Amino acid sequence: MHPSKTTATVVANVAAAALPLPFPRAATPLDARMVKTGFDVLTYRLNLGLRSLLSSGHLHRARAMFDQMPHKNIFSLNLILSAYSSSGDLPAAQHLFLSSPHRNATTWTIMMRAHAAAGRTSDALSLFRAMLGEGVIPDRVTVTTVLNLPGCTVPSLHPFAIKFGLDTHVFVCNTLLDAYCKHGLLAAARRVFLEMHDKDAVTYNAMMMGCSKEGLHTQALQLFAAMRRAGIPATHFTFSSILTVAAGMAHLLLGHQVHALVLRSTSVLNVFVNNSLLDFYSKCDCLDDMRRLFDEMPERDNVSYNVIIAAYAWNQCAATVLRLFREMQKLGFDRQVLPYATMLSVAGSLPDVHIGKQIHAQLVLLGLASEDLLGNALIDMYSKCGMLDAAKSNFSNRSEKSAISWTALITGYVQNGQHEEALQLFSDMRRAGLRPDRATFSSIIKASSSLAMIGLGRQLHSYLIRSGYKSSVFSGSVLVDMYAKCGCLDEALRTFDEMPERNSISWNAVISAYAHYGEAKNAIKMFEGMLHCGFNPDSVTFLSVLAACSHNGLADECMKYFHLMKHQYSISPWKEHYACVIDTLGRVGCFSQVQKMLVEMPFKADPIIWTSILHSCRIHGNQELARVAADKLFGMEPTDATPYVILSNIYARAGQWEDAACVKKIMRDRGVRKESGYSWVEIKQKIYSFSSNDLTSPMIDEIKDELDRLYKEMDKQGYKPDITCALHMVDHELKLESLKYHSERLAIAFALMNTPAGTPIRIMKNLTACLDCHAVIKMISKIVNRDIIVRDSRRFHHFKDGVCSCGDYWIMGSEQDFILGWTPEQNLLGERSMQVQMQMQQATTVLSSSSNRPWTLWCHPVPVVSSPSHAKNKKHGLRLRAGMAMASSELPDLSAIQRVVLDIEGTTTPISFVADVLFPYARDNVRRHLAATYGSSEETRADVALLRAQVEEDLAQGVDGAVAVPPDAEGEGEGAVVEALAANVESMIRADRKVTALKQLQGRIWRRGFDSGELRSEVYDDAADALRRWRAKAYIYSSGSREAQRLIFANTAAHGDLRDHLCGFFDTTIGAKREVSSYYEIWQTLGTDRPSQILFLTDVYQEAAAAKTAGLEVIISVRPGNAPLPDNHGFHTITSFAEISI
Repeated sequence: MHPSKTTATVVANVAAAALPLPFPRAATPLDARMVKTGFDVLTYRLNLGLRSLLSSGHLHRARAMFDQMPHKNIFSLNLILSAYSSSGDLPAAQHLFLSSPHRNATTWTIMMRAHAAAGRTSDALSLFRAMLGEGVIPDRVTVTTVLNLPGCTVPSLHPFAIKFGLDTHVFVCNTLLDAYCKHGLLAAARRVFLEMHDKDAVTYNAMMMGCSKEGLHTQALQLFAAMRRAGIPATHFTFSSILTVAAGMAHLLLGHQVHALVLRSTSVLNVFVNNSLLDFYSKCDCLDDMRRLFDEMPERDNVSYNVIIAAYAWNQCAATVLRLFREMQKLGFDRQVLPYATMLSVAGSLPDVHIGKQIHAQLVLLGLASEDLLGNALIDMYSKCGMLDAAKSNFSNRSEKSAISWTALITGYVQNGQHEEALQLFSDMRRAGLRPDRATFSSIIKASSSLAMIGLGRQLHSYLIRSGYKSSVFSGSVLVDMYAKCGCLDEALRTFDEMPERNSISWNAVISAYAHYGEAKNAIKMFEGMLHCGFNPDSVTFLSVLAACSHNGLADECMKYFHLMKHQYSISPWKEHYACVIDTLGRVGCFSQVQKMLVEMPFKADPIIWTSILHSCRIHGNQELARVAADKLFGMEPTDATPYVILSNIYARAGQWEDAACVKKIMRDRGVRKESGYSWVEIKQKIYSFSSNDLTSPMIDEIKDELDRLYKEMDKQGYKPDITCALHMVDHELKLESLKYHSERLAIAFALMNTPAGTPIRIMKNLTACLDCHAVIKMISKIVNRDIIVRDSRRFHHFKDGVCSCGDYWIMGSEQDFILGWTPEQNLLGERSMQVQMQMQQATTVLSSSSNRPWTLWCHPVPVVSSPSHAKNKKHGLRLRAGMAMASSELPDLSAIQRVVLDIEGTTTPISFVADVLFPYARDNVRRHLAATYGSSEETRADVALLRAQVEEDLAQGVDGAVAVPPDAEGEGEGAVVEALAANVESMIRADRKVTALKQLQGRIWRRGFDSGELRSEVYDDAADALRRWRAKAYIYSSGSREAQRLIFANTAAHGDLRDHLCGFFDTTIGAKREVSSYYEIWQTLGTDRPSQILFLTDVYQEAAAAKTAGLEVIISVRPGNAPLPDNHGFHTITSFAEISI
């Protein structure tokens, strides 16, 4: 009902009188023109009044005016809601929102932001779902708002952006890209980046930071070069991003070049960029350059001081840190921005805990101790000081415990070796409803690997996937490390093979795994694979390679890689590198070279190195050097029993009993006690521990009976106990008795009695096994026909059929961890591995290259380098066929070819296999696959979302065979949805559609087939032989998904896993196969100087023509069943890959 003219006039006049100037109080000619057009002038003027009141901070007066307005439109509502949201009055906003009948996308977005600002992100996401349920179409602001919500899963929202046509907006695409990068989903981010037609500085900055975050520094540099080549001006965020990359690479020359660019770009030279430069110099440990820049800065803020204080704290310059902290206080900086967290970190590293307590007291006086960041820093500080009770007390006293709080406490318990307590805290954290982050997973996975609890590790892997971290480089690397340390090398390698993206840390993890298992050849092969794929090794890489050489006595190879590290890669060796080399030389008896290296080292030998020398002396009976090494260790670590025991055993083996007894007496007089040996085994997620000769363990009678049975079998095979491994100063019978019940033997017998026949047994031991135990376990593995994996303090031993993976080359009787032992300091995924040292010239070339050459955005696609010698035996599948002999044309000169790109269907693989096996299998199993996984699999939900979007597009375009898919909420049930989806998939397969939705789903179905053994692929014999023979790097380009491509080459019936010979895979996300631009993108990606250095092999004329137009060298494959070529097609042809030599 319309109000009277008088009432409306009164309201308008009252409102105008209440408004601050310059609100128009009288009618204007513009008002008259608006009235003639039917425009609601009164509401418009009152809305102006509302805005004016709100901008002046008069929310209550504005609400009163809103309530009296005769007509309100959506703009009026949104003004008041936005004001309530800004003021934090969520209840008032909620009440007004619910009472309003008309709401648009802006209204919903305001409420989502209000809930998010109040920390109610789940309610904000619920509002988004309700908005869609009411049929309100989101705009780009809505989508970007939801993408920035902490609980948002980006892959599930991306299809909505595509569906509503918002993926063409740069603003939306930038937000999508940034969200993918923040979640570690770099492959998805790359797809968004490549599909964007318009890119701005924000686009490149987000992508650079995403690459840098995952350690892909070369790609980030190439993005910076591409940005400059595209003429997009660098912003201060750009320089900050590229400096972060330079810091991650520890590349001082690159940082200096960026610094020079900053000085020339005066428009961006501000305190923000200067702070980024400070951060770069600090992370490169260039404290002098950092301090010089700090002193020359015309303006400094709290960030400047925080950066420099953190740098000095990292370098343990406690006095300088305290001095700068006092300087900040004198300058009057707000106490809220003082680096108390850094100060607590410094206090945690000091021997005197009183400094930390003083800072704690100051925080209490200032009322800051309860703040989230500082409260967590207090927990961390007390944990590092070993005061776990104080850390737990601070944690318990917190009113609100965030995920960071839980992680700080969990990490503290892990650092102090209390792994069981850490696992219990993790369980409590989950029960509290908090979502673990990457740091939490890192700590708790480390705890499970330290305890070698493979069952728990697998649970954590599953939980990691459910938490959305499955595809990140970080999670993959951590899981590789965990599986390896739990004695599951196959699972570690499978995890590595399945990683969609890899960085240097991923490669380090798998090389380290091989090193710990003593598989030097495979470790070196993976090292070469790392180089082949464009990743530069760092200090940790070489540490693993040298350790692998050490474990196998490969002295020549060890020296080769040591010199390679120093001279070719300009990496300064750590003490650990020298320890590996000295250990290798000592084990093969090269003591003169050992002594030479001790002299040439730039630092004094530490206990690790002297312990290594002492072990080598024991192997070769070098008493003179042994005495020197033992004397060094007596002084360095007087309470460590290792040197006493080894030196005593050296004398005893030589029959010098008086000398041996003298060492034992000195050991007793000094109160030094030998560490007891113990072993443990996990059975049904429970740990069972055994000590040597401890006959009080549960089931000890049954264990002794089992061991006696095994000893009888071993006696039949000629087993003779090695009594040199027993106590030296006891009689013969006691020596034999003491050997029988070493801890690992008790653990193995217990495991044999409590695990199914044929399953592997994994034993963990705190010391190294003695020589006799090593021989006994070999024999047991053959008698019981079981794989037995033993992890001692030094490495893994895999016993199978009476043979050990170490080849019987190892160090006897070690009493402590050293070199690559299982200690936190030697963790190959620690902070030192993050400082990747790359060659200077590589990055310099990127910055200084000429602009006439298109630069690679992803120079090295993730290659699938399969883990050698660990492919599982596959069931018999389809047999391969060789191509029929046909005439071929004379081939061109291929001497310049550096890369080969191969089509699959009709080129490497018979068309009949794809048409008669793969496609029918997908068609026949689509219903079974969807029915089994619909509603329970995140992967399937993403596939269904893509299919729905494709079907809606097909229906809109009138595509034959398209069938509407009912929404989940319409009540037809799951079966109706699955049936409709399956009908669409079958139609797409019949039409041989090349759409992403179909290819992705087909890949999932084929994966189930290959995993179950129902499918085995066909690859031409000549293609498989060529892949092994060619020197040029080979890649696959197919319209099928990359997952499907990997499956085909991983599961061939006659040639096993061929992925080891492929460096990467391209699908149609890079472009359609008949488009010229696709091959131009491939050239950019592969990074050759000229496109003609790439050979493309295909059976399709249109693909060949597109590739030729892009400048690639092209040869057409003529195989049985291929489509005929046009007359006078003009291309070279082959009938077999054997005709090509490159």
